[in-house]
Amino acid sequence: MTRVLIADDIQQNLYLLESILKGCSYEVIPAKNGVEALELAKEHPPDLIITDILMPVMDGFELCRRWKADEDLQHIPLIFYTATYTDPRDERFAMNLGAERYIVKPVKPDVLMGIVRDVLNESEQGTSSPPEQTEQDEIKTLQEYNEVIFRKLQNKVLQLEDQIARCNQIEEELREKERFLDNIFEHIPNMVFVKDADDLRFIRFNKAGEDFLGVPREELIGKNDFDLFPQEQSLRFLETDREALQKNALVDIPEEPIQTRAKGERILHTKKIPIPDESGNPRYLLGIAEDITERIEIEKFRKTTLLQVEEQILQLAILNDSIRNPLTVIIALASMHDGGVFEQIAGQAYEIDQIVNRLDQGWLESMKIREFIRKHYP
Repeated sequence: MTRVLIADDIQQNLYLLESILKGCSYEVIPAKNGVEALELAKEHPPDLIITDILMPVMDGFELCRRWKADEDLQHIPLIFYTATYTDPRDERFAMNLGAERYIVKPVKPDVLMGIVRDVLNESEQGTSSPPEQTEQDEIKTLQEYNEVIFRKLQNKVLQLEDQIARCNQIEEELREKERFLDNIFEHIPNMVFVKDADDLRFIRFNKAGEDFLGVPREELIGKNDFDLFPQEQSLRFLETDREALQKNALVDIPEEPIQTRAKGERILHTKKIPIPDESGNPRYLLGIAEDITERIEIEKFRKTTLLQVEEQILQLAILNDSIRNPLTVIIALASMHDGGVFEQIAGQAYEIDQIVNRLDQGWLESMKIREFIRKHYP
């Protein structure tokens, strides 16, 4: 079975090339660098070597130079297989070192295997022979090798400079996005906080939260609820925190009391939202709390006012009936007497009727007030 030695420091490349060669019934010996390839070749001489160029310990160019200088190995054909050294000057230098072929990745497997078969056939027919080098040729080779390495280093430096510039640009873009998000976070009018999902300690507070609680941000970060609030409230906060994290879903708390240093006891409408990590597990707990104390007080006032208006409407209706019904009876009885008495009673009745009409007007106005409250303060 034809034996092929392959050298590459990237395991994935080794595996792919080995799979292709084995699929064509070649025996394969893998090596991770030039030194290892030379050692393996000494122990188990191959019929062909396919090597990468950019490798640690010993690169492909130095491997080729030593390979072609070794009496036991120089007759074994060598193919360069690289994705890094793509400059035509690199290929020219490689062929001057004595390589049989120079293949630039990527290449289709059938094309690669065609080249492998051609090289092996040439080797069997003796059409390929290592170049004879004088001392002057060796010096020239080393100079060319240094030029190739220097050129590659220059290219790498330029690539690194481009990458550094791109990284700096990305970092600045990220900083700008962070400033933008921080600006939004700080200008949200409601209290916003973030807790670590593991220990439920505060790691972030916005300006509204700092002002609402009346506590400097430095005193809030790293603390938990029990460090800041009464135990009863802290236990309730802890319960809803755990509920949100266990469900891994938003928890809405319509009303919850909180003791603040700046404003005393207030009422909050709070939403707690788990923020997951890459695997979907809660990493942080986001809280958004709106102070609804005034709203609740207004609602209580509305309800009280509405009840008072309803009571007033009822009393006016009762009073109206209490006066108007007896008045009707009095006028009817007075009509049975002579004209003087009737006129006197009728005059008094008229004045009372005017008072009752004003009560009716008050009742109508109260009805309007009730409808206004129901419409604008539902």
